[in-house]
Amino acid sequence: ADKALATAKDEADKKAAELSKQLEQAKADSKAEAAAAAEKALADANAMLKQANEKLAATEKALADTKSGADKSLAELQADVAKQVAAAKADADKAAAELQAEAAKQLENYKKATADAQEKAATEKSADKAATEKALADARLDAEAKLAEATKGAKEAIAESKRRVYAERNSRVALLELRVRTKAISEEEYKAQLTELRKEFAQ
Repeated sequence: ADKALATAKDEADKKAAELSKQLEQAKADSKAEAAAAAEKALADANAMLKQANEKLAATEKALADTKSGADKSLAELQADVAKQVAAAKADADKAAAELQAEAAKQLENYKKATADAQEKAATEKSADKAATEKALADARLDAEAKLAEATKGAKEAIAESKRRVYAERNSRVALLELRVRTKAISEEEYKAQLTELRKEFAQ
């Protein structure tokens, strides 16, 4: 189980590092038009985080219901919780992939916007060029602020996905411990199911 958490943490950290690297590179090539796109990326990240929280709440409710439902079989309980775990992992992977794709798209937009601005500035008079450079500097500062917010949202989404997976694992273990304490399953069954659970989270 610890190995599974460490692997999940490493993968999440790598994704966050890649996203941060792309966003940092984008800071050098920002423009006023890019600020709106960065703001949209932040809104998308917040929306995905909200969906993750809703799914987590649903998972926790499902776990509470399974503990109180004495007439539900062990196979049904495990299938229900496993489905919630799979959905949580899929959502976390989808969120990270979408954030990376959006960051790559924004990077290309920043490069194009800066190239266009530089080409325009080269054809203008000295006074107009100074005004253009100031506008670019102001746009860069604004975009950097928006990108900082987007980075924060992405890191929070990844941290939430790791916490969700950790909570799912603990809930599964707690459920097994409850069943063995109440004699619903034998000690041998408990050990076998705990081994399978560890294998599942080690993937």
